[in-house]
Amino acid sequence: MTARPGRRGYLDWMRGVAVVIMVGWHTLDAWTTPVDKASGAFWYCQLIGGFGAPIFLFLAGVSVALAAGSRLRKAAPAALSPWAAAWPMVRRGGWIWVLAILFRVQSDVLGGRTTIGQLLVLDIIRGNTLKVDILNVMGPAISGAAILWGLARTFGWRIAGPVAAACLFAFATPGVRAWTALDALPDAVEGYLRPFAGRTTFSLFPWAGFVFAGAAIGVLLDRARDDESERRLITWFGAGGVALWIGSLIAAHGPSWFGPTDFWRTAPSFFFMRVGVLVAGIAACYLWEARPRLLGEQPFSPMRQLGITSLFIYWIHVEMAYGGLSRPIKGQLPLPWSLLAFLLFMLAMLALSLLKTALVDRWSARRSS
Repeated sequence: MTARPGRRGYLDWMRGVAVVIMVGWHTLDAWTTPVDKASGAFWYCQLIGGFGAPIFLFLAGVSVALAAGSRLRKAAPAALSPWAAAWPMVRRGGWIWVLAILFRVQSDVLGGRTTIGQLLVLDIIRGNTLKVDILNVMGPAISGAAILWGLARTFGWRIAGPVAAACLFAFATPGVRAWTALDALPDAVEGYLRPFAGRTTFSLFPWAGFVFAGAAIGVLLDRARDDESERRLITWFGAGGVALWIGSLIAAHGPSWFGPTDFWRTAPSFFFMRVGVLVAGIAACYLWEARPRLLGEQPFSPMRQLGITSLFIYWIHVEMAYGGLSRPIKGQLPLPWSLLAFLLFMLAMLALSLLKTALVDRWSARRSS
């Protein structure tokens, strides 16, 4: 049809922002003293830290639409069906769910919270191994978004389906959190619908909604036929994201249509405020990547590097921040010292990311030779 944009560096950059926010929140949460955690400054750190997971989930949804759309276009002469184009993303969601279980196993074993024998019997019975974290939500949501994409046959339905799903997860959250009939479900199942205090803050309602919202944005991005049309679309993202944020802020001050809500946890207005920030964030990252460059067209970008290896960083940093390696400073640092320690830790994560990329490239070169 026309020239398509290549790999979108601004999406990698935005994913890198999520990595920095995620690592920053985990290190501050693990290492800051209880006294400093009660300060106003730490509250703002917590507010910023709360955007790491939505960015990851949102961009996962964007990737679903981009990957399926690219696969469909490349196979156009072979008349690949939309469902066949979407199926690899359905499987990817399943694999991410498996990785979530493996991550929990690794965390419990390395943290000394269980042994292999307990893991195979008692922990599974008690549901410890099946605790819900961000990957447990991301995997099924990716599969669900890919299924909607594969079942749709027109551009309009590929937008309407995920938008409707995102609204469903947002608007149903207050009712799901308060529905007493769910108390009878096994904890491992109920945990996917609403979080348990002290166990996890993640659940499908409303967190999966970010994946579906991202899938709708990904459909729009995939439709951009050249750089100019993508630039115009990004402009609309910036304006639309700000408008959604303002509209949600206004709605937050009005009466609730969905019963009693906790603004920071269950209110649909807060969900859509964050979606507005994420959509506008795409425009901000695009502008940053499109800035005039003095040292070449594509200089090294630490943020893009972190974004490309985001799953790797997620996998290795949690145990390092909360586990035995950081035991001497766990809960012992004043907030300024925690911020300094986070910066040093972030440099170490960047170094490990570069090492991982170099090893993968070397392995790939050996296989191709």
